[in-house]
Amino acid sequence: MSVLVERFEEEHYPIPDSPPHRILQHLMESRNAKQADLVPILGGRGRVSELVNGKRAISKAQAKSSGRLLSRLSGVVPVIAAIEVIKIISSFLIIASGVARIIAPFFRLGV
Repeated sequence: MSVLVERFEEEHYPIPDSPPHRILQHLMESRNAKQADLVPILGGRGRVSELVNGKRAISKAQAKSSGRLLSRLSGVVPVIAAIEVIKIISSFLIIASGVARIIAPFFRLGV
């Protein structure tokens, strides 16, 4: 079913390709990054400004290095850590409920 929906959307609602500088702008915006954050990996402020505004082409190496930086700024690691904490807590709750079921009869009997 999902394949049919995907085909329909691709045929009737195609998403146009975005120029590289638009993608970079979107990634920066979604991660609250500033042009100054890219200066150490892409060069001076002027060069970064030209890249972000589409006045200079983004090379493959620049795209990779800026992608690595922006992925670190994205907060992916904290999200994964939060998921692991939730898993641990839910495991603890499952164990605790099992223990409660085992000892509950003793409390009812007054043992």
